[in-house]
Amino acid sequence: MNPTEIHIHDHLVEGCRKGERSAQFELYRLYAKAMYNVSYRILLNREESEDILQEAFTEAFIGIDKFRGDSSFGSWLKRIVVNKSINAAKKRKMVFADLNDHTEFRDEEVNESESAVPDGCTAEMIKENLSLLPDGFRLVFSLYMLEDWSHK
Repeated sequence: MNPTEIHIHDHLVEGCRKGERSAQFELYRLYAKAMYNVSYRILLNREESEDILQEAFTEAFIGIDKFRGDSSFGSWLKRIVVNKSINAAKKRKMVFADLNDHTEFRDEEVNESESAVPDGCTAEMIKENLSLLPDGFRLVFSLYMLEDWSHK
């Protein structure tokens, strides 16, 4: 991420630090849908994800002085959303199994020239198949493949 992208919404962050509601509204408008989707991919629950979204924005606006600007506001907010979503999943007693306990998984050589998404595959099909994964696997897969986080 280049420095311009990191600081793209600095004027809105400064407005939030001054308590400007219009700046808060604009940041909410810019990031709400993406942050909801991040939470939903982890929790697969609309109501819970809506709650996480509101809690994350509230925490971000109250704690805006903790935002140092080392990353973009969106990256900082996403970390809040992911952490809150993971905590919500833990409260639901999401089971995290060790992949080594499942013999049906095996290492396969991946052909880098092949597309990761098969032809004819839709977002709805991916969402439906994601919902079939056990919670712990879905969480790791979503964070790694969709949010570009490390799986370690």
